[in-house]
Amino acid sequence: MNSHYVREDSPMTTEHRPWIVRWFWLLYLSGIALLAIGSLVLVVSKAHAQSVTISATPTTAVSKATPVVTFDVTGAGARAYTCTASGGWSGAQVPGSYTQAEITQTTTYSVTCSAPAIAQETTARLVWELPTANTDGSAYTNAKGFLVYGAQTQAGLATATARSVTNPTATSVTYTGIGQPGTWWFCVKAVNALDLVSECSNVASKTIAPGVPAWSETKSVTVTITAPPVPNPPANLTVTDVIAYRDDGNGIGTRVAMTPLRSSCDDGECTVVARIEQ
Repeated sequence: MNSHYVREDSPMTTEHRPWIVRWFWLLYLSGIALLAIGSLVLVVSKAHAQSVTISATPTTAVSKATPVVTFDVTGAGARAYTCTASGGWSGAQVPGSYTQAEITQTTTYSVTCSAPAIAQETTARLVWELPTANTDGSAYTNAKGFLVYGAQTQAGLATATARSVTNPTATSVTYTGIGQPGTWWFCVKAVNALDLVSECSNVASKTIAPGVPAWSETKSVTVTITAPPVPNPPANLTVTDVIAYRDDGNGIGTRVAMTPLRSSCDDGECTVVARIEQ
């Protein structure tokens, strides 16, 4: 066999240089597509912890208030979530500031935000351009297909099990069944009709995101309404005009002069101490 070629079951060495294949790789991650010539460009969206914050203005008032409630969700990234209000307000809500109806008693405003679980990624989408030449510069016209390799380490590609793509004009493949999160490495080899196999293309990697559990969080804020102040009672009450009668035994009595000395009131009843003039 010509030393410029290597069969799939032969060990790869630096001396074995098969066809030079110019690869255009395209990887799709989270709906973002980036194209690079000769190498793979990887964009990874990191998972963020989501959190709800809520506040109100004012938080205290006398007699009444028209509060403005503000809430936000941080760390959501592209993860979809829903929020529902309860307590002093209701209905589906989105982050923002909301003026509430006037209140005359202490009221608590709550919001519950939640997101469903996200399953772990299990696929990687690879796209390439077909090779057009052999290593000797001649036209590549006897294509048979491709061999796709995936491993959790770059070195592991050397012993990884190949996945066959039998379509000789294929320009993409979805690598499925990825079982563990973390960085996975990929390469593709071209196979001709004589079952001669190229070296790997450039090695490309993708970070497989782990699954994310379902999330739900409730936060509340209370607006406290206090009663208006009550005035102090009048002080230093005295009685300056008191009429007294002396019992003469005839059922009528005789009016007598009286000089008030002091007086006091308790719960609406007043007591007067006075000197009666005989």
